[in-house]
Amino acid sequence: MTSDVDTKFCEAMIALDVIVGKWKPIILHQLIQKGTQRFSNFQKLIPDINKRTLSIKLHELEEQELVEKAIYAEVPPRVEYSITEYGRTLESILQDMHNWGESHLVYLIQNNVSSDLPDSYTKWCSALTAVETIVGKWKPVILFYLLKLGTKRFGEIQKLIPNISKRILTLHLRELEEMGVIGRTVYEVVPPKVEYFITDYGRTLEPILEKMHDWGEKHRNHRIQVRK
Repeated sequence: MTSDVDTKFCEAMIALDVIVGKWKPIILHQLIQKGTQRFSNFQKLIPDINKRTLSIKLHELEEQELVEKAIYAEVPPRVEYSITEYGRTLESILQDMHNWGESHLVYLIQNNVSSDLPDSYTKWCSALTAVETIVGKWKPVILFYLLKLGTKRFGEIQKLIPNISKRILTLHLRELEEMGVIGRTVYEVVPPKVEYFITDYGRTLEPILEKMHDWGEKHRNHRIQVRK
């Protein structure tokens, strides 16, 4: 039987799969804030993305109906990208990601934690990229379960996420701990007992994950309607 927690997790992952990639939230945020852009404009605004990757991300966002492309019969051809009305339903989530990212950048500086962000990034771009250090393929899964189910041991997390390898789980738990969003308690017993828990700082991500769940549910229903 599927629990409510598993269902909410699945909905959140739908949203994450759509908008969270290396560059997707940055592209979407730019279109929402600045309006229609040409391909070359994106390259100037996001100098660290290469042409091939930008093309792929724009194509994926277009297929997901979040971005639309207009081709003008000119010489040379002119192509412009704009956010769709459906894409605008992500505005609130992206703004929350941006706001949290800004706060996270301050946290990193105050705690002398390296962010590994290119110096060329603008403030808003840095903020969104800071969020991506938290939301990767498995990190939101770990966070979601710790938020909803409470403190868990390593083996319990493995059972909750059977598709993650021991090595990757260890790596992500370490990274999340370094970022200050989860904590670890080590008990001096034999065999050693280690428990992981969400920190107060980590709980500041809960509203974003909740919004991702709500949007993911709507997106799934939208795709079902489109296929009919």
